[in-house]
Amino acid sequence: MPNDDLDPDVSANVAQPCCIRCGRELVSLRSQRLNYGHECWSAILAASRLPEIRESAWTFTQLDNAIDLMREGGIMLWRKSSRNLIYRSVATDGVTFYLTTVQACNCPAGRWERSCYHRLAVTILQLSIETARVRRQLERRKAS
Repeated sequence: MPNDDLDPDVSANVAQPCCIRCGRELVSLRSQRLNYGHECWSAILAASRLPEIRESAWTFTQLDNAIDLMREGGIMLWRKSSRNLIYRSVATDGVTFYLTTVQACNCPAGRWERSCYHRLAVTILQLSIETARVRRQLERRKAS
C-alpha cells in the first residue's frame, strides 16, 4: 500500500506557491509565474529605479540581468545569519547555485571581488524591503 505522505499525485502534498519577497501565498497565475505578489514586484521595480542603484557602479546590462534573475525566481532566501541575509542565486546555466549577500557572492566574478548581477539583485531586493518598512513606519506615525 503506498504511503500517501510521499505520493506526488496527492494534492495535499503540493505546496501553495509563496512570494519570494514576503512569503505570502500567491493566488493569481501572473503572480505565480513571477514568484512575487503584485505589491512586492512593484516594490522591486521601484527599488531598481532608486538613485542608489541607478547612480552606482553597476551597468545597465547587470541591472537587466538582475531583474531577469528575480523575474524568473532565480533568487531566494537561503539563510538568515546574525549579520545579514544570505540568498541562493541561480547561475546562467540554470543548474549551479551561488550564495549571495549584499557584500559578496561566490560566483566567479564575486570571487575576484568584482560586481556581479547576483549582488545587484540582492541589493534591489533588500532596498525594496527597507523602503517598504520605512513607508509602513511613516504611515503608522501619520495614523497616530
